[in-house]
Amino acid sequence: MTDPESIALHTIDALPDAQPIGAVRFWARDTDLARADEAAYAGLREQAAAAGADAVIGLRVELVQETHIGSAKSRLSGAVLVSSEAAWCVYVYGTAVRLG
Repeated sequence: MTDPESIALHTIDALPDAQPIGAVRFWARDTDLARADEAAYAGLREQAAAAGADAVIGLRVELVQETHIGSAKSRLSGAVLVSSEAAWCVYVYGTAVRLG
């Protein structure tokens, strides 16, 4: 298996000469965008490495922010308590390739 840290990521603007292996994708969810982003790319690299790839080309990234708002009424005081929570989902897709 290739070391996941050595997997190169290429956008469609920088396609190297390569032999396609197959599609790879991964997603991660976290309240912190940077952590979700890092986890998604790490997962994509691990999948590509497990397939024996040297790189991922045609990289596509999608960001989704999930927001949850809830409320509850206190029986004792009658007050309405409102809470909210947000999380980021980062989806990454590409084609695993062997550079040649």
